[in-house]
Amino acid sequence: MDAQIQIVGLGEVLMDIFEDGTATLGGAPLNVALHAHQLLKAFDLGEGIVVSCVGKDQWGRYVQSVLKDYEMRLDYITVATKPTGTSLVFENQDEVGFEICKDVAWDVLVPSHATKARLNDALRSLSAV
Repeated sequence: MDAQIQIVGLGEVLMDIFEDGTATLGGAPLNVALHAHQLLKAFDLGEGIVVSCVGKDQWGRYVQSVLKDYEMRLDYITVATKPTGTSLVFENQDEVGFEICKDVAWDVLVPSHATKARLNDALRSLSAV
């Protein structure tokens, strides 16, 4: 069996919340891992992995639900008591801007057991070189 590619997005997972009240998944690491996952799975080449932290709130449950719908692993995502990250998106004279809210779950990202195991495997591989 050929080695499978794994693209890891490490960092912020957040919800982009627009002025009209609509919301969508956001955060560069999440977006990269999600799109990589879709491409890799389509060609049976591997997976995208999100390593982050969400809150014990509606947005955290939503993020996990969407990632599960895309058949992404959730064992690299921890849950914190802080709220899931949000970004307030606004438009000002045809320019889009945003404000990333502070003191949120991904600010206190703690590695999950799966993340620690993956890191240990990677370190062993490097030491064997």
